[in-house]
Amino acid sequence: MRRTFLFIGLILVLGVIAAAAWAMRHKELAEITPPGPGGFAADLVKQGKKLVSIGGCASCHQPRSGAGLSGGLRLETPFGAVISTNITPDPKTGIGAWSQAAFIRAMREGVNRTGRYLYPVF
Repeated sequence: MRRTFLFIGLILVLGVIAAAAWAMRHKELAEITPPGPGGFAADLVKQGKKLVSIGGCASCHQPRSGAGLSGGLRLETPFGAVISTNITPDPKTGIGAWSQAAFIRAMREGVNRTGRYLYPVF
């Protein structure tokens, strides 16, 4: 009888943990329609360039050919190879369809717009 109660208690605790993990999962953030090239104030563009420089984005996201921040650089890690992603404003292949909230979540939590972890390095 006592083992039965312990077993039921264990199952309930595991159920609560599973429910909490499911509730805390990262939800997908909606795509946005990116503004045109003239849709950004000059001071915001300047601030963005400064953040790219300070953050060292080019060290991983700029291919050896030097063509922008289009990614494709293979980085070997103890966990396997990581291929850097395209962080250009292209809405199809880059992050152009990401909202500000999606970008902030990627920078702070290492989770992309669709709710997946960016890399095993986070």
